[in-house]
Amino acid sequence: MKQWILVFIFLISFLSLSQISFAHCPLCSAATGMLVATARVAGVDDAIVGTLIGAFTISTAFWASRFIAKRLKRKIYLQEYIISIAFLVMTIWGFFWSGISGTEKEYLYIIGMERLVFGMLLGSVIAAASFEFHKLIRKNNMNKNYFPLQGVVIPLVVMGVADVLLYLLVL
Repeated sequence: MKQWILVFIFLISFLSLSQISFAHCPLCSAATGMLVATARVAGVDDAIVGTLIGAFTISTAFWASRFIAKRLKRKIYLQEYIISIAFLVMTIWGFFWSGISGTEKEYLYIIGMERLVFGMLLGSVIAAASFEFHKLIRKNNMNKNYFPLQGVVIPLVVMGVADVLLYLLVL
C-alpha cells in the first residue's frame, strides 16, 4: 500500500511540474517511463518490464536524434540507429552496474539471456520496427496520418500485442 502512495505522489508532482510539449516524442517517452516504474512496483515480470524499458529507450533515442539533427541542421547516415544502439548499451550497462540486472538465476533466463535484458532487446526491436511502420504508412499517404496521433497509437498497439504474446508464450 505504501508503494502505491509513493507512485501517486510521484505522478502528482510529475504532472504539476511538467511543461507544455509540442511534439509527441517527449510525451511518449515520459509516459513509457511512468509505465515501466508502475509495472515494476506492481510486480510485473521482468521480461514484460524489459520490453517497456526497451521501447522507452528507443523512443528517447529517436527524440534525441531529431533534437541533435535540428541543432546541427544536418543528419548523419543512420544517426537514429547509432544513437539508439548507444542508448540501449548504456541502459543495459547501467542496470548491470547498479545491480538491477545480472542477479537472476540461470533457470529464469529466456533463450540464454536474463529476462530483463531479453525484454529490453525485444522491446527495442519492436519499437524501432513500429516507428518505421508508421513512417511507411505515412509516406504512402502523402506524408499525412490516417488518424490523429497515429505515430503514438501504432507503437503502443504493437507493443501491447507483443507483450500479450510474450506473456502467453514465455511466462
